[in-house]
Amino acid sequence: MGDGMRVPPMKLPEKLYDLVVEAVELGKSLKANPENPKFVKRLNYIESGIRLLGNIYKKKKVLPRDWKFVLDIATTLVDNGCLVKLKESDIAYPKPRPVPQTSGIPLTEEEKQIWQCFIETDKETPALGSISLSYPEKERRPIVLEDPMVGVIGNFAVDTFNKVYEMLVNEKEQKRINRPEFLKLSYIKMKGIYSVYTYYFYMTMKAFEKGKEGLYETKVVCEMPRDVPDGCKRLSRFVLTEPEPTPTPTPIHKEIAAEVLLTEEDKCKEVTCSSSSESEDEDRYGNPGSRTGMIRRRKGATCRGYDFYTPRGFDGP
Repeated sequence: MGDGMRVPPMKLPEKLYDLVVEAVELGKSLKANPENPKFVKRLNYIESGIRLLGNIYKKKKVLPRDWKFVLDIATTLVDNGCLVKLKESDIAYPKPRPVPQTSGIPLTEEEKQIWQCFIETDKETPALGSISLSYPEKERRPIVLEDPMVGVIGNFAVDTFNKVYEMLVNEKEQKRINRPEFLKLSYIKMKGIYSVYTYYFYMTMKAFEKGKEGLYETKVVCEMPRDVPDGCKRLSRFVLTEPEPTPTPTPIHKEIAAEVLLTEEDKCKEVTCSSSSESEDEDRYGNPGSRTGMIRRRKGATCRGYDFYTPRGFDGP
């Protein structure tokens, strides 16, 4: 400091500033009374609070990612008057990440005509009041691929997923999913709570993602709200499905036999525990996370990337 080197000022949010100053004062008191256990305990408590607040402000991008509290450096800054208190009202927080619209999307004029024709031909189909969630596939009614609804559902699912991916993951990828081929479409018609009817459409399609062909399962919900007679749509799921692995014959050893003896209940518990821990690990943003619906695929997927699950939580059968 005496050689003409000047310490650059550091701006800290008010709450963090107060804790750092208190930690510096405690550090000086501890040097004068090194055997006082109260000072040691209090300093440890203050430093943990500084780390916690520091992590919060780093996530909010108020502090740089490499910011770290070091008592000696903080003491130098305070002694040289280089620590600046920043009021909460003066902090320029970054704007929140925009969340793309995936629900309540009105139909286009062309889609309205197709939708009305579909409703008219489907009016004899009884709407279900309830459904078994164990085997909802039994209630699905197939739609022939020549039906215009196939294009409405498939193109909406692909376009919406691509918009979400572009907005939340990579702005440079405008068409993450491309060259779709619609293979199968089915639906369930249910009585709505806030709508006349709710249609759940289930589609299987082939498409290309980063040059790799994959099989995708998607779910689109179309509703007829009482205040919107033309209907609206939302994307509920868009998931890359993995092909079933081909079993290879293996001699049964003692270890394998022990695994075979596991009850179905035990196996379910194992799957639940492993999947929940992985999803918690992979659900933090860096990754977009569950609040936006984009969930990182597991390691070993045929194409690395994200699947979309509705952030609404449970969304019908």
